[in-house]
Amino acid sequence: MFQRFNFGEYRSLPVPARFGRREKTSNTVLLILIGFAVYSIITNALLSAPVSTALSVAGLVGLAVSGLLSRVGLHTAGRVLMLLISNLLLFVSCYFEDPVGNASLIMLAFVGLPFIVFSWRENQKVVMGLSVLPLILWNILLITNYGNGAYVEIDVETSKAFSYWHSFLVFVFLALEFGYFDFVTHRYYEALRQSLSAEKKAGRAKTAFLSSMNNELQTPLNTIIGGAELLRNHPDATADTLRLATYIGQAGQDILSLMEKSLSYASISGGEVNVTLRHEDPMELISSVLDQSKDLVQSKNIHIDTTRTCFDLVLADSRMFKEALSQLVDNAAKYSPENGKIRIVVAHGLDHKLRISVKDNGPGIPRNKREKVFLPFERLEQSLGTEPGGGIGLTIAKAYVEAMSGDIGISSCADGGAHVWVELPIADN
Repeated sequence: MFQRFNFGEYRSLPVPARFGRREKTSNTVLLILIGFAVYSIITNALLSAPVSTALSVAGLVGLAVSGLLSRVGLHTAGRVLMLLISNLLLFVSCYFEDPVGNASLIMLAFVGLPFIVFSWRENQKVVMGLSVLPLILWNILLITNYGNGAYVEIDVETSKAFSYWHSFLVFVFLALEFGYFDFVTHRYYEALRQSLSAEKKAGRAKTAFLSSMNNELQTPLNTIIGGAELLRNHPDATADTLRLATYIGQAGQDILSLMEKSLSYASISGGEVNVTLRHEDPMELISSVLDQSKDLVQSKNIHIDTTRTCFDLVLADSRMFKEALSQLVDNAAKYSPENGKIRIVVAHGLDHKLRISVKDNGPGIPRNKREKVFLPFERLEQSLGTEPGGGIGLTIAKAYVEAMSGDIGISSCADGGAHVWVELPIADN
């Protein structure tokens, strides 16, 4: 029932083989029904019931055709034919046996078969139709009173002799159906549990690896960045040297930023997001973020204007808040032109939340692509551009904001540019 797919050299996850399971189950049900058809042919022939025998033979032929359809790949048609033939022929045959034989009760066991041989998510209408069909046919038998006994071939005494056997068959059918449902559910649960366990182990291993690499690379990167800073401050540095040192320092900072973002993204994708909510002053956190981004802002001579109309505190994790807002400010600075302007507005939001808006005068984000920017590694038209980045900054920001029970989104900017906002719950006094 389950196959194992390799998702990397460090793990192999069990995945339910849905289609194989349904085909195997359908074949099993088909073999059981063929066995009943053969049994009916022999029994009706011995009881000298020619019409009932003919119906059983027709059922056997129909089931054989159903099997052939499945063999050539027409699985849905084969399953539908199998269930239709079983229901309709059993329905007709009930008119040729006295009602005391309880043969019609067998139809009730066919209510659950469509759920076994079909997928509910993929064939809802078919499953519902084939599940309701035996109930409809059973009620027709009751309403017509089995044709008032006009077509009975098997006498009352013989029918009575088979009544307990028919009741037993219904009980066995239903018990097997419930048992199979429980079996499949348990197997899927076990596969899901193993998959989640393996995924968590892989996530922890990935995070540990990235953390180790981050620590190993920070020392040489800091040396490169520090060396570039010394070159820029050297009194005898030429213009070319200063320009080269600036490029080296900026490239080192970009690599360092990418490493930190990769580590954050690995922690998020591994489900390791630990939140500590406290009452925080948003302006203090914003000031801290602006201090971290001042080099990028100053290099492009960008003016930042901060406006506050809401003086409430927010319920937030200071580390997550600063990292999420830092992604927004960095993006605004990256895509703003030289001598551009960034506006940060702190105001009341919706549903007792405080909204921090970051607006720039860059190229902006098209309305039909705003949802995509929060997807990992999605950089839209910038994928072939010159701006550095890995396309996971807004993904990290969204994960952190939502972990703090907040919201993040993009709105239209009247004078162009991008307008990204974050809403966090206002802290109660």
